[in-house]
Amino acid sequence: MNLRFDQKTLTNAGNVLVCCAVAALGCAGLLWVNGPLPFLLGSLLAVAAYSIVVSSIWDVMPFFPVAFRQIGVAILGAMIGVRFSQTEMLDMSGLSISLMLVIPLMLVMHGAGYAVLRTLGQYDRTTAFFASLPGGLIEASVLGEKAGGDAACISLQHLVRIMLVVLTVPIFLSQMSGDSLRVAQAINEPSDAFKMLDLLLLIGVAFGGMSAARYLRLPSAHLLGPVAVGALFSLCGNVQIDPPAWLIAGAQIVVGVSLGVRYAGTSANALVSGLINGLCVVGVTLPLAFFAAWCVHPFSPASFEALVLCFAPGGVAELSVIALSLGLSPVLVALHHLIRIGGALGWAVFVGWTGRVTS
Repeated sequence: MNLRFDQKTLTNAGNVLVCCAVAALGCAGLLWVNGPLPFLLGSLLAVAAYSIVVSSIWDVMPFFPVAFRQIGVAILGAMIGVRFSQTEMLDMSGLSISLMLVIPLMLVMHGAGYAVLRTLGQYDRTTAFFASLPGGLIEASVLGEKAGGDAACISLQHLVRIMLVVLTVPIFLSQMSGDSLRVAQAINEPSDAFKMLDLLLLIGVAFGGMSAARYLRLPSAHLLGPVAVGALFSLCGNVQIDPPAWLIAGAQIVVGVSLGVRYAGTSANALVSGLINGLCVVGVTLPLAFFAAWCVHPFSPASFEALVLCFAPGGVAELSVIALSLGLSPVLVALHHLIRIGGALGWAVFVGWTGRVTS
């Protein structure tokens, strides 16, 4: 077999390796200072800073394949799905209040974010509407561009929102609990705690679920498909797999790097403006998530920390990773956020159809 590698392939491969090295340095730095969720936050911050610097100074665009993120999220989905046991189903039976609150809370958050971007950010109506929509970064950007909004501004606001939520929620929970939040399992596990067969099963569930969801044209196929197939295995086959800490850490790094490289090409002015507006939006919407969790907690079997992750206006993959890492229920978090994203996109399509977001 004659393998040929062109210059672009070699350059992309080098960029991936550099991004991974930068992520490793970020993780090591956050581990050294005993920071919360060092693998997710360390890789995200380090790669985001690296991407902004090298793209603005040397015109180098860091590269991390979308396929890598999809594979990482698919394995995350499989890890979530195989933990979907009958016991968790029974626990979820008492979550009707929180599940019913997802859509109304999403609408309140959207209205608050829209008001902030219109008044403080001076965005036009279309851009403000889709930039403040709490769900679906890619989908909101595509819909917003079709409606006549500024796609670059919309995508930047969603990136800033997700990054700020991922950075602040673990820190707030850590301060409230008095402990530094870490990966729930020890890194040095017994050799028989996680067998090669378990790893092969997770990979099979991840790729099988992702392929099936894509064939059925389901939204968020690389996450929803593996979750569904993993849950089916867990409920019907009595599958019990506790992923090791190194696999959870790997999922965090993949998510962190894939989010960090998206800041490449962002100018200093756009970044500062986006951060200021994003801080204002998150400063209004995140307290709503904490308040909703505080109100619902006495009537819910879920912990307060899990409910905060369920209601926080972040990305489903990122918040599911946080839940998995903290020993909370990633199934509950993913379910709430899939409902939120579906409701947000449905709301966007409806309002766009009525023509009320055009400038």
